[in-house]
Amino acid sequence: MTTSLRGKLFFASGLLVLFILWWISSLLAGSSLLIPSPWTTLQQMIIIVQSPENYSHIAHTFGRLFGGLLLSALPGIILGIAAGKHPPLFAFFQPLILFFQSIPAIVWMLLLLLWLPKDTSPLFLVFLTTFPLWFLNTRQAILSSSSELKEMADVFALTGLRRLVALYLPSLVLSFFTSLRATISLSLKVVVMAEVLAFPKEGMGSKLFWAKTYVNIEELFAWAGLLFLCGWLIDHLIISVLSQLKNYFALEDV
Repeated sequence: MTTSLRGKLFFASGLLVLFILWWISSLLAGSSLLIPSPWTTLQQMIIIVQSPENYSHIAHTFGRLFGGLLLSALPGIILGIAAGKHPPLFAFFQPLILFFQSIPAIVWMLLLLLWLPKDTSPLFLVFLTTFPLWFLNTRQAILSSSSELKEMADVFALTGLRRLVALYLPSLVLSFFTSLRATISLSLKVVVMAEVLAFPKEGMGSKLFWAKTYVNIEELFAWAGLLFLCGWLIDHLIISVLSQLKNYFALEDV
């Protein structure tokens, strides 16, 4: 049995155990107002997917998610490259990074609700919570570039952009997708939490808020299930890309 097949079997086994525990919990609870069964939740998920208006809520949530990631990735990568090549610059930015990392996301969200419109505050919360990851991971990619590549760049006297591409591109590309995987997982939770608090007109967090307000626990579980499914699909896609990059650049396994 191959390692990948064994891993898939263990994943399926873990998922099965999770569903069994969920089903038993729903039986013990004795009411769908407390814990709906997996089958009831699945039926509600199908109802949500079949409703065209819900796609607008999903699109708004992921628009805020990817918009916030774009805001954080661009400066995070550029400054991370500069900090990796120039240690004094890293020392300069270190207090700001520590400050961003030390403040809980809920505190940032409460402040953003005072400063920004409720439709855009989730987007900037994603920026504040993910910028340190982009910065630190990119810097580490620069620092961990292969010594053999450095020697080769010196032999061919590469300078400027050509040296940057030849020397750091493999590590930077791998770092980008590794950071993307970590930040998407974090951002999905952050942006939905922000939507629940800010309560914009459209968003998956707004649907969760209404489900909780009207004590529609089945719909609450269904939207949570859709979030899990979306997160898993995106994560699976990124893992596939990382595996291809590992093979292409002959880098370590991911």
